[in-house]
Amino acid sequence: MKILRIVGVLLIGLGAFYAAICFLAPSDMNVSASQRLKGTAQTFRMGVTDFNHWQVWSPWRHDTTATYTYKGKPHSSGHSMVWEGEDLGEGSQIIQQFGCDSVVMLLDFGMEMSHTSYWYFTEVDELYTDVMWTYNGGQLPFWNRGFFWLLGAKDMIESDYQEGFKDLEQWVASSPELELDPCEIAHQLGL
Repeated sequence: MKILRIVGVLLIGLGAFYAAICFLAPSDMNVSASQRLKGTAQTFRMGVTDFNHWQVWSPWRHDTTATYTYKGKPHSSGHSMVWEGEDLGEGSQIIQQFGCDSVVMLLDFGMEMSHTSYWYFTEVDELYTDVMWTYNGGQLPFWNRGFFWLLGAKDMIESDYQEGFKDLEQWVASSPELELDPCEIAHQLGL
């Protein structure tokens, strides 16, 4: 009987401790990372808004079991990628809004949370562009907050973003001449 009481007290204590962590942990899942990269805004925008290129530079490309399906016209709203893999699980990403200095993407990981990813491109000069990659996972359910905080989810995503920046920059540097995206075409036409 004494052992059951001790186990009960320990479980109640652990439950209270976890509830306190959930109370103190961030209530949302927002991550943002930025980097100054060598290349033009157009070339980075091209790599980001054509999902056919993501398997070259994406920090999540290492799941060799993953399969991908693409739909829609690259560099435009509605272009999408659907994936399925052992490590990646199932999900999809679609360009909701395409702009010359920003792109909005909707993400679906099969959960009941809305996810949005934002990209911002600010050309510093003819050699460098500031690129920002932001993830907004919305409000976390109360009991998930502690788990995500203990797991270090925000730090892991930010680390993945930094790896993605490095590989995106390398891909841009080694890519052959890229086709013009809609923003560059409009710029050349003086629109």
